[in-house]
Amino acid sequence: PAAGGFLHEGTSYGMAGMLQNLFLMYAAHQTATGLSFFDGWADEAMLLKVAMTTPDMKGVVPFGDQASSTKALFNDISHLGGLLFHFFRPGTDVKSALVRDWLTAIAPNTQKYYWYHWSRFAYPVPAGGPFPPIRQSYAPGAGYAVSRFGDVQHHWRLGANLGDHNDLAAGEIATCRNGDWLIALARQTSHSGIERTAEYCNCLAVDGRGQSARNLVNQSLLPAVTEVCEDGDGYSYRRGEAGATYIVPSSSQLIPLLKSWKRHDLCLETLNARIIYDRVEPVNPASVIKLHTNYLTPAGTSQGNRFRRRGAGSEVETTALLPETPPEQVALRLGPPGSTNVTSYRLDQAQSGLAVSRFLNVYQFGPG
Repeated sequence: PAAGGFLHEGTSYGMAGMLQNLFLMYAAHQTATGLSFFDGWADEAMLLKVAMTTPDMKGVVPFGDQASSTKALFNDISHLGGLLFHFFRPGTDVKSALVRDWLTAIAPNTQKYYWYHWSRFAYPVPAGGPFPPIRQSYAPGAGYAVSRFGDVQHHWRLGANLGDHNDLAAGEIATCRNGDWLIALARQTSHSGIERTAEYCNCLAVDGRGQSARNLVNQSLLPAVTEVCEDGDGYSYRRGEAGATYIVPSSSQLIPLLKSWKRHDLCLETLNARIIYDRVEPVNPASVIKLHTNYLTPAGTSQGNRFRRRGAGSEVETTALLPETPPEQVALRLGPPGSTNVTSYRLDQAQSGLAVSRFLNVYQFGPG
């Protein structure tokens, strides 16, 4: 567990499985002793899970391995954690009412882990009112932040790469509109759901290499930190540094690939836009710096450095301002062994031969 309520194993192994196991232990302790742990950090974790719920109320952002549901859709395990929190948490304040309304609004898959159906009878939830979405939330311990403007929701994670199931992708981002993932992660339509590396999670690769979690010589954690997380009326802004996560092991030492990777993220409500600026300083100016952005659908139309893609009822227009060289469009094939079917798509932007590489991309979201 980390400050703000995020669990480092991601949103499946962490915010679903591990969270409900913690809450089961809290419930057993309270039943035996009368003392409640359903406050403090438990409050933060439950409210964060409510905040990261997608606008269609069917799941959460799929950060980290998603072995049971590649799109991180709710099931009865997800439901159980909320039921335990609502039943055992003392008091009937605004937080309890918010979780009650969330429980009555979400749409879990009741055929997945159906042996948890007993919990619906053991911990009944009274009828709730309309669910009021949480506009912004931040978990500083993991560097996770979410902001929501109407039916568009933006996710950001830039913190240490902890956990066996978390992504090796400090700086990863995703955006959904209703239930359409318009800036996506490759795992969402893959066969395994465990594509954790930078190129599948909207991060950088340096000379084809992604990120590491720990110093392989002394096992110390490699630093990556969200430096600024600011939420205001109609906007959110994040800035973080993740350059230290790019290293290459060599004998008994580690060779750094980057001096710095500074990522800036500005989301604007009135424009339905997200602006991402990346400043990358390699150790070797000859290194090839490649920025990857993942999508679930192909580009329907493209004009120069502008690409438009449609989901089920939404669309995103990507404008690649820097570098000026047109991005490469890549079709990914992450299906079962032997399959050659395309599962998702990616835009790759590359720069090399520069002391500092800069990438500037503007994403605009709307109905489509």
